[in-house]
Amino acid sequence: KQGFTLIELMVVMAIIAVLATLIIGAVTVARNTSKETVHRGNARTLQAGLEAYFAKNRQYPASTGTVAFSAAATSTSVTIGATAECTVATQTGGGTVTYSTGGYSITPYDAACTASMGAGDVLTNN
Repeated sequence: KQGFTLIELMVVMAIIAVLATLIIGAVTVARNTSKETVHRGNARTLQAGLEAYFAKNRQYPASTGTVAFSAAATSTSVTIGATAECTVATQTGGGTVTYSTGGYSITPYDAACTASMGAGDVLTNN
């Protein structure tokens, strides 16, 4: 007789299932890493904008507050945001910026947009 036995078919299906699981896990990790990289990059872009504002005006923006990356939050030439990686109702824009004339703190969100990343990812003017 030619053909495959039931055992051979089940072994092949089990191998395919294991490989699919590994691939899905790797894709999920890569997707989360890329989101966090985007959030960190946007935080650095905001930091550069705030530092440029300081270089021009010798102080940080006059407004004070905490806003999402996607909000327009400052006066004159600095706009914080224009990004919307996070679409969770409570966490939008990929992170928050707390600022005043004395300085700033930029906190990017994690890939799930549910919490801020670790302390090593927070950018301040200190």
